[in-house]
Amino acid sequence: MRHRIRQRKLNRTSEHRKAMHRNLAMNFFEHGTVRTTLPKARDLRPFCERLITLAVKVRKHQAADEKAQALTTRRSIHKLLGDRGLIPSEHQESYDEMSDAKRARTMRMPSGRRHRTGDPKGRLVFTAESVTHRLIEKIAPRYEDRPGGYTRLIRLAERRGRCFNWSVMR
Repeated sequence: MRHRIRQRKLNRTSEHRKAMHRNLAMNFFEHGTVRTTLPKARDLRPFCERLITLAVKVRKHQAADEKAQALTTRRSIHKLLGDRGLIPSEHQESYDEMSDAKRARTMRMPSGRRHRTGDPKGRLVFTAESVTHRLIEKIAPRYEDRPGGYTRLIRLAERRGRCFNWSVMR
């Protein structure tokens, strides 16, 4: 029996499982949907819902002008999720054509700040946006009045591999 066992092992080491959670969650927050297997989706759901709840808390602390608590909660999101830079879809083609030096400048803020807002700086046409920033500024406002249950598993047509489409509730 699996009483009081929190997560599935998924036949992976703990480091691999943690990296898989982070990668799937970042893809989920980037695209709004992830196609994966049912056990992975069931294991990922509480992880993503916890991150969305933390993002909602950051917004509440910011609204109440509690900067220290907002920063602490933002750091806990960063600790759980990491911080990948996202290229806006309308600029993806030009990003693919850039040299490596220009790509490096696009991916980091000139000031060296960790959370990137995606606003263009200097002579750059665009800069990357961080996953944490997108989670807090674009995803969390939709769920500020909801106590939980932000995600939904949507079963795709039966096929070999039994994939599931996992998406944010609208």
